Amino acid sequence: MNRGTVVNLSGVRVLEILKNNAYTLISFLFLILGVVCGLVMFNDFKWLTNFCEKFFADFLNDRQNAGYIKIVIISYFQHLLLFLAVFIFGTTLFGVVLVPVTLSFCGFFYGAAVAYLYSNFALKGVAFNAVIFLPAVLLLLLFLIFASKQAMTFSLNIARLTLPDTLGENLFIRFKTYSINFLVLTLGAVSSSLVDALTSISLLKFFEF
Repeated sequence: MNRGTVVNLSGVRVLEILKNNAYTLISFLFLILGVVCGLVMFNDFKWLTNFCEKFFADFLNDRQNAGYIKIVIISYFQHLLLFLAVFIFGTTLFGVVLVPVTLSFCGFFYGAAVAYLYSNFALKGVAFNAVIFLPAVLLLLLFLIFASKQAMTFSLNIARLTLPDTLGENLFIRFKTYSINFLVLTLGAVSSSLVDALTSISLLKFFEF
């Protein structure tokens, strides 16, 4: 096989991978876009600064002197609301648009929170983000991205029902599969709350603000 053929086959494989994971890629890109916007725009809005200040204060209050199970419950129920919103958007005609926008907002507020830590606490803020925020956030966003893929896929299935050749198609089986997959991912997000509680219990005592 000559070099040109190998390059062509590699290009086909890359395009196939991108096509099969288009919704995952879209979710990731919208999330990153939100993070960048949050970092850049943090100082442009007073309300955003106030929000981050309150969020950080509430984060500390919920975890200082709290037990492991309590932190897991608080953290998970906060995440659960986000997953519920994505799930509901996925059952609508416009979910393919609303879900990426939701991810952008998540990224935006996380980026703003990071900017708040860095601008107010310098190296201490960098360390806090690295060992307290980031491990749990990465796990949460991983499950959220895959949940968003499920939501956008099902939303597109609903949109296709508006086409003449798909009118009357039974969507129940797909909805059942969507619900099961989403439930598994939502339960998987418990791991983020477990890590959140673990880092808070073991490392939060080393930070004073």
